[in-house]
Amino acid sequence: MHKNKEKILFVDDDQKIINSFKKQLGDKYNIHFIMNPLNALDLIKKNKNFSVIIADLKMPGIDGVKFLEKVKKISPLTIRIILTGNAELDIAIDAINKGYIFKFLTKPCLKQDLLNTINQAITNYKNAMKLQTESLTDPLTGLWNRRYINQELSRILKSAERYKYLFSILFIDINNFKEINDHYGHDKGDKVLSITANLLKKICRETDIIGRYGGDEFIILIEHNGRDKIHGLVNRIKEKLLDKYIDKKHSINISIAVGIASYPKDAKDIKTLIKIADKEMYQDKKAEKNNQ
Repeated sequence: MHKNKEKILFVDDDQKIINSFKKQLGDKYNIHFIMNPLNALDLIKKNKNFSVIIADLKMPGIDGVKFLEKVKKISPLTIRIILTGNAELDIAIDAINKGYIFKFLTKPCLKQDLLNTINQAITNYKNAMKLQTESLTDPLTGLWNRRYINQELSRILKSAERYKYLFSILFIDINNFKEINDHYGHDKGDKVLSITANLLKKICRETDIIGRYGGDEFIILIEHNGRDKIHGLVNRIKEKLLDKYIDKKHSINISIAVGIASYPKDAKDIKTLIKIADKEMYQDKKAEKNNQ
């Protein structure tokens, strides 16, 4: 079992160096070794969850500084370390000053210096990830916030355009939320939001992206599914919420209105997709009021 779950990538074209570092590091880390920096870049694009990347300065095809500069663009939170000889010290220092790397290690490298540097890098990565998560999540519900949802919408749209697949947006609004706040207090309103968020997390797939878009509005981003396959999910959410109450003392049913918009059938840009989903949500809300 690895002592640290964070993934580390070591890139060096010298098999002897790789063998040496394998002996020094043993099974202390979840570390991957690769000799070709261009192959390493492809790997990083597919797996952006490397916490630390260590690269040699002199490699074929691309040097370590340029390699780590590209890594920074692909995976900006990954901590980058360069391995260099003493004769290349000025280059390494310049790379540090430009912000490409966290630290440099000289060859040969003492085992304890290597371990200390990696451990410090892992700590820095964890702190950066924590700050990012806190800035992109809603503190009340634990769902993604509007900023993150907008980022993911841009990413998904680009991917869908390139690979020609469908995706859908669910726009959700809690019915009579203002009345709940006014009549029972904002603490009960917060509980309604939390109950709704927990139910959405429970019902949706792990690959679905759920966010609190603002106030009592939620958004779910569903890749590879068009409008025709979404209605079953909407019905399940509505049915499950009807069984939820604020608490024993205040047995108020929670209900929602939902709007759907699908790419590319309904629209091919984010602004229009959200507008369509929002409009459908208000139509759904109006229909439910008429049926009461």
